[in-house]
Amino acid sequence: MIPDPLPKHDMTLEELRKYDGKGPDKRVCIAILGRVYDCSKSKSLDFDLETLILTWFYFHPGYHFYGPEGTYRNFAGHDATRALAKFDVLAVKEEWDDVSDLSPSEMSSVEEWKEQFEERYDFVGRLVRSAEEIEEEEPPVTDDSADASKIAKEGGGGGENAQQPSKQASSESSEGSDLEVIKSEELAEQK
Repeated sequence: MIPDPLPKHDMTLEELRKYDGKGPDKRVCIAILGRVYDCSKSKSLDFDLETLILTWFYFHPGYHFYGPEGTYRNFAGHDATRALAKFDVLAVKEEWDDVSDLSPSEMSSVEEWKEQFEERYDFVGRLVRSAEEIEEEEPPVTDDSADASKIAKEGGGGGENAQQPSKQASSESSEGSDLEVIKSEELAEQK
């Protein structure tokens, strides 16, 4: 039985640990770079022979790899950032893992892994240190809003990595206001 999709929400390490594939619904969630993915099933199940076999015997491809008997079972219910960066399945930690000590090469590697997870598995929400970081007033987390809400909480995303508004966006908005002025001038001339 493949579990229903997990509602989108942020979670702590404590909650993430519940999704190790050993629960009654066999759900597997894995965090990478502060983002939690539901690996219980792939986003797109192409019904080729291999997928049908995997689905039949292991419920779904993600469970096959990350479930209790899978090669990467240590990732299930954990933040796998360090393990993926170092190509070491045993590098998963039980406590909050500050990965700021990873080399640029390791960070590049884990970014590639994150892209693979983005393509294959459903995004659930952010991995947060404590329940206090989860605000009930926030709208439900979506794929696009997770990074934006993080930037907003960190003071607007200032610093060298801050995103600057594009020239195209500002020119489009000025074009829009120019069109409004032209339209209002035309209306005035008609009267």
